[in-house]
Amino acid sequence: ATPITLTGGTATITGDTSTELNTIDLSGCTGADSKGKDMFYSLAVTANTTYELKLKTTGFDGVLYLLDSCSTSPETACFRGANAGGSYTTEKIVFTASQAGTVIVGVDASMPSTYSGSGGAFTLDVAELAAPAAGDTCGSAIAMSFVAGKAQVTGDNSALNDYLALPSAASCTSNSLSGKDVFYSVPVTAGTVYRAK
Repeated sequence: ATPITLTGGTATITGDTSTELNTIDLSGCTGADSKGKDMFYSLAVTANTTYELKLKTTGFDGVLYLLDSCSTSPETACFRGANAGGSYTTEKIVFTASQAGTVIVGVDASMPSTYSGSGGAFTLDVAELAAPAAGDTCGSAIAMSFVAGKAQVTGDNSALNDYLALPSAASCTSNSLSGKDVFYSVPVTAGTVYRAK
């Protein structure tokens, strides 16, 4: 994977996948197939920092996704994907890194019958966004406090991002979690039973 270097918190990469090979096929992570030709980049991320990636394509249906490693099981390694469908559209991913490390960025293509090509020219814009708002990430969780054994909050997550995405097969939920979320921290005492509703 080619390293992405951020200058002033941003980077713009131009490329062309038409001469590349198809090395990864994803569907569950992106919502559609990614059987076209692909290219890969690596992005060094900082913990609790939010990043925005935008992929613009010409003449083919672009697919954008993020992998947490170069795993032999890409579907498992993929933790975020975007495929709005159609040529000349912009695929967008906003995510907050839960820890420092390296993320693999995949630029790929879907192969619907309406498109004759499996790749082509693209522009990938990457930006490091401002510090997350309160509650937008695990690291910026809003502290709750108990009064007479109870704690209650009201909120609005419409202006926040999708920090945590879990597939439907995740052990802690029977549904996929791909919407916007808000995080709270709760002080707990050993041996005490708590109920949330």
